[in-house]
Amino acid sequence: MIRYVNGDILYTRAQTIGHGVSTDDDFKTGLGLVLRQHYPDLYKEFRQHLKNARPRPGEYWLWKHPSKNILQFFIREESGKAKQNHLNRALHEVRRHHKELGIQSLALTRLGSGLGKLEWAEAREALESQLADLPLDVVVYEHYAAGKKAE
Repeated sequence: MIRYVNGDILYTRAQTIGHGVSTDDDFKTGLGLVLRQHYPDLYKEFRQHLKNARPRPGEYWLWKHPSKNILQFFIREESGKAKQNHLNRALHEVRRHHKELGIQSLALTRLGSGLGKLEWAEAREALESQLADLPLDVVVYEHYAAGKKAE
């Protein structure tokens, strides 16, 4: 089941936060910047992952941390716009592997609709088709409200 809420994703009770990134993301804007400030090791390990794994659009990377896991969806090519097929593929892969990854609950941003410039209606449709019937709680933060707990 997917729930849509307004609020600050940093206050989520979900075990994992997911957001869209590019294959050369520098985490200098938006949620990436906030996560970089809250979890400095995330950015260091992300950069190492980019160097070692050379991820491609449509893939994902899960960073595990005792307080909150962060799931990066590679949906933009280097400094480019998000593409619907990359979002669909990344969501599909997470759908296939969520048990192996240990994801029990997931909070998401409007994947691809910010810096990625995807139409939210199309991105939302992808979320619904890939995640709606999963046996885990999925919360999508449709509208950001700083400091507001949504759940």
